[in-house]
Amino acid sequence: MRALSTIAGVQSLNSIIQRSSSARVLDLHSLARDCGDDPDHRERPMFTHPVLNRTLIVKHHPRPGEFEYGGDRGAIVTKVIFPFDPDDLDLGGQFLLVGDPDLVDQLVRHLDYREADIGRDVMVLRLMDRMPTLDPFLLYEALTANHVETAPCYFRLSPTDKSQMLEFVAHQVETLIGLCFGGVAVSGAQAKRLSELILAEGDSEELAPLRLAMRMDAPQFAQAMFCWKAVLYYRWRSRSLGPQLKLARRAIGSVDAARFDFDAAPFVRRAVAELERMIAESERKIAEMFRIYDDVFDALTAQKTPEPFRRFLVDGPRLFARLGERMGRLEQLVSYWQHQFPGRTVRQLAPEIVFDGLRNLMSALSLGRGLLELEPEDRAVVWSSDEVEARVTPRRRAGKLVKPAAL
Repeated sequence: MRALSTIAGVQSLNSIIQRSSSARVLDLHSLARDCGDDPDHRERPMFTHPVLNRTLIVKHHPRPGEFEYGGDRGAIVTKVIFPFDPDDLDLGGQFLLVGDPDLVDQLVRHLDYREADIGRDVMVLRLMDRMPTLDPFLLYEALTANHVETAPCYFRLSPTDKSQMLEFVAHQVETLIGLCFGGVAVSGAQAKRLSELILAEGDSEELAPLRLAMRMDAPQFAQAMFCWKAVLYYRWRSRSLGPQLKLARRAIGSVDAARFDFDAAPFVRRAVAELERMIAESERKIAEMFRIYDDVFDALTAQKTPEPFRRFLVDGPRLFARLGERMGRLEQLVSYWQHQFPGRTVRQLAPEIVFDGLRNLMSALSLGRGLLELEPEDRAVVWSSDEVEARVTPRRRAGKLVKPAAL
């Protein structure tokens, strides 16, 4: 693994946690600290190796020249960061890249897998690498689709996202208070408290009136709250993403294929057309989903008819998986475009730079492939004769190690 230095002017691991978004950072380190006494956390872990199960996993945009090999690395990489000291994250840590061809060798070299399942851990890492974001709802559905059982505590929003969502969610649920609590006058404090309960992990007796109003038993209600939280999360993200997506879409549409040579121009035309098609289709499908949500929520709050909303939430995992995938691709597109071409128009850039940017973006978005299912080669395992140990064959041959780099 490579050293991750902490130097003046470079963000520490602690600062990454403090300002992380759920879509970009999976903070298993804080989860291990907060849920260390929870048997479910230990018995149904995200990763079978305890060291890997308390890392930071980060979606990261490589800067030009950041990695020694990497002409085909793509627009976004997935970093797994191992803190040097769990009690002092400012000391930094080491990291590996999930896309490295020698991922399995690195894990075996640095971690003792005699009592853990390396095949399962590598499968989960590669699944995360294929996902456009690490948001907990998309991650939950991806793991479920691949038959990886993980405790519910692993799928939580970051403190930053929860604090930013509170006001938005409070406005959304104001009309529920009268329905659940006997027509009492709505106050800002009540709306905020209900929002905190909805966004919190686990069940709360304070939500019992809502459960009764929706005519659900406890297990159904717990699943419904997770699904509802997912829809609220994606709707909140869509509000902030809209203006940024508009700018990125305009920039992509301004790419002029006539500026490129004979060999490159056909690809540029196809890439621009495919990206514009993906954006338009994703926006249309997302808007349709939110219209359905508005209809069933109105039936619950205005018409006092809970069945459509209840049915919507029961079907939630199937619905929000596609919603999360589309939202993730749009967010990935915007994030990459802003990182690749900050403050510059496409016409100001050399054709070669634009060509590379489009190629990497098409690869990162995995256009034409599903994101929730692993390919057969990702599942390949070889069982040893005397112990449960899996080795997953890397897809590419080993490359060179890269120099230390900051996030």
